[in-house]
Amino acid sequence: MTTTATLAWLRGNGVALTVLAGLLLIGSLALTQSGVAILALARFGTAFNQVANTNLPNLLAASRLSELSQSLVARAPELAAAGSQTQRQGIEDRLNGRLAALAQELDRIDRTAIDPGQLQNVRSQRDALATNLRALDDFVRQRIDADSALATVMARLPALAARVRKVADEALIAGGDGEPSGGVAATSIERPRLIAWSAAGLEGITLMLGTPAVETKSRLERIRAEFETLVSRMDEVRSHLSAQMRQKIDAMHDDIVQFGSGAQGIFQARQAQIEAGTAVQTSLRLIDQNIDKFLASVSTILGATQQDISGRSANLNQTISHFNLLIIVTSLLCVLAGAAIFAYVRRAVIMRLKRVQEYMRAQVEGHPTEMSTTGADEIAEIATATRVFVTRIANREAALQQRTVELSTALEQQTATAEVLQVINSSPGDLAPVFEALLDKAIRLCDAASGTLWTCAGERFDPITVGGASRLGEWFHQHGPARAAPDTPGGRLLSGERVVHIADVRQDPAYRAHPRYREMADLENCRTLVAVGLRKEDTLLGMITAYRQEIRPFSDKQITLLQNFAA
Repeated sequence: MTTTATLAWLRGNGVALTVLAGLLLIGSLALTQSGVAILALARFGTAFNQVANTNLPNLLAASRLSELSQSLVARAPELAAAGSQTQRQGIEDRLNGRLAALAQELDRIDRTAIDPGQLQNVRSQRDALATNLRALDDFVRQRIDADSALATVMARLPALAARVRKVADEALIAGGDGEPSGGVAATSIERPRLIAWSAAGLEGITLMLGTPAVETKSRLERIRAEFETLVSRMDEVRSHLSAQMRQKIDAMHDDIVQFGSGAQGIFQARQAQIEAGTAVQTSLRLIDQNIDKFLASVSTILGATQQDISGRSANLNQTISHFNLLIIVTSLLCVLAGAAIFAYVRRAVIMRLKRVQEYMRAQVEGHPTEMSTTGADEIAEIATATRVFVTRIANREAALQQRTVELSTALEQQTATAEVLQVINSSPGDLAPVFEALLDKAIRLCDAASGTLWTCAGERFDPITVGGASRLGEWFHQHGPARAAPDTPGGRLLSGERVVHIADVRQDPAYRAHPRYREMADLENCRTLVAVGLRKEDTLLGMITAYRQEIRPFSDKQITLLQNFAA
């Protein structure tokens, strides 16, 4: 290659060579910056993964532990106040669920990032809490059983008192002029004894009725001792009665003794209540202490994790500062190199290409203008070629576009007409294929989702052919034709309109006013509708309808095509 040819090649590629040199410079600086960024990201990634995969899960687990422990604190008094075994069991099940959740959260804590002693302390406090909750449940169960036993005896004492009082009344009556009602006459010696036995029995029943108000075991023991004294007095009086009199009061006497001194007696039940209540309160205090210790242990883990995160954050900040300085230096170098390249490219390339762009835009917008082609480099050659090219293309494009549109429209309509005629020729006397072909072409050429060909008899329309995604045929088979309301598409065609075009069916008043019309539209998922009447002179024979399932009005050409098919 001669020197002259070389110089010509350099002049013809001067802009490209200059841009290439600038890009190589910027690329080398960017590569250096990328290396720095990759090294920084590697360090960031290591620290971030430690925080994201260990520290943050541990923080969340510790927070969840605190939340669950507070829930246990709230549930424990509910367990202590349970009034039935069913209620107690329900609360206990919820407490056990929270204890299990505590164990699961403890298992989620990463042991490698937590002091084993701290984690073991939390587990120990959780186990102690579970033990105290089980003890509380046992005491509550005992208290509920004691409540039930006490309530049972208390419910039967009034009736027993009435029976004992009746014995005294009968003895008093027998001592007067009346006759005893029990059927066994007491002697004059036995009547005072019966009255004394009844008085002691009623006094014992009174002591038992007052038992629920006793708050201390010492007071309860004194009342029980008084009751035992009364029972001894009743036994003494009873031993001096005749066999017949003893047989009369034996059942009541045994009930009094059983209700007071029996294994299920009122004193035993009240003692169990007092002991269980004391144990429940003690358990609640122990649970509160356990929760405080548990929260303290969890707080220790939280503090250690937060301290670890703070340390890593400090290291990250220091690393970020160092790498920021490196990135800033390389960025400044890139900016300086880029600024120099930009100044050249803007002057030698961009501004000249903008003039080419403005020239092309003016040609497209129909405002022809002139363009300068000064210079001896590749940009000047591009400008010259662009001017020639745009001028020729613009002249040909207008004529070609108009001719293409006309030919395409005519070809589609002629093809559709030919296909319909072919169907007519192949099906003499059978109109169904003709209707189906006509409707299919109408749907396709109008870019509709479905369509229907209707016949009109009076004010009723009946679909004879459905196409596309239409389901009106099956629907009409089930519901049958009906009179078209005046403001529906069929009604409007009956009133004389030639074309009914509804851009949004759901905004049409007829859609809201007529349930049958609304159900048909929803069945088709119809949003845009056009209906063209089939008329012979002034008589409406039917209509062609086309539907779209999105809001997209039909064009005038598409509506004209439907009118041609209808004609």
